[in-house]
Amino acid sequence: MNEQGDYLEQLTKATTRHAAGRDCRAAIGKIIYGLLTTDEDRMRWVGQRVGTPRYKGWSLWYDQRVDEMRGKADALGWSCEDGDAGWVQFSRRGGQRSEGGSHKLYVTFDPGADLASGATRMPMLFDALGNVPTEGKLSFKIQRKFTGYLGHRDSLVVHFTDEDAVEAIQQAVASVGFNTLDRSTFHRVDVGRDGIGADGTKKSDTELVAEQVIRSIDAARDSIVRMPHDTLKEALSKLVAKVSMDASHRKGLSPHVDMRSEGAVSLAMR
Repeated sequence: MNEQGDYLEQLTKATTRHAAGRDCRAAIGKIIYGLLTTDEDRMRWVGQRVGTPRYKGWSLWYDQRVDEMRGKADALGWSCEDGDAGWVQFSRRGGQRSEGGSHKLYVTFDPGADLASGATRMPMLFDALGNVPTEGKLSFKIQRKFTGYLGHRDSLVVHFTDEDAVEAIQQAVASVGFNTLDRSTFHRVDVGRDGIGADGTKKSDTELVAEQVIRSIDAARDSIVRMPHDTLKEALSKLVAKVSMDASHRKGLSPHVDMRSEGAVSLAMR
């Protein structure tokens, strides 16, 4: 989040500009990603405390927990890679690659229940996921920094190529005993999948959600230019929530959400 306001307000303004003739697809995609993955209340809390001795102490403690996991990974049969966008990814050695997209299990920790609990239990994932009976590729990623641990809604993401392994993976993660939040309360699924975007490149589940929202916005441009700001803001909130939970790339369908009538958000077939 930045000084221009919250993500939904930014999305409303960008959508208005886009409907008026400016190509704002890239900006809209980034805003939707932030809207879906960032806990704005927590990030405001973080912003008030960054730089304080207590916050620095927690950050150092979290860095040490992640470093300990890096140090243990190899001996336990896992490789470690610091990826982009603030993630550390651990991959179980072996496993067969799949031509299909990677499936994902998302988990949101609840630091409010116990700030240290999630980070303390994360190393237990090596054993829990290491015992999952699948021949497919399996990896998990965690937030690299304490700020992400607090403010990112995807605290833990498990990647796997064997769709039949989803129940075993869910049980393995549950056995670790994380304090978690119900993701449906902020319109996020527990299981998603990557895929190929409109430009032919690999996209994450959230990026594909953003693409579908943008297609619906494009289809409703003529109506959007006539919508009052607050009406459009409410419609976009419902649109993003609906697509986030029912995105077509997870089902093999091609629906879009119809915004042509002011404020209406209903599922229609394109």
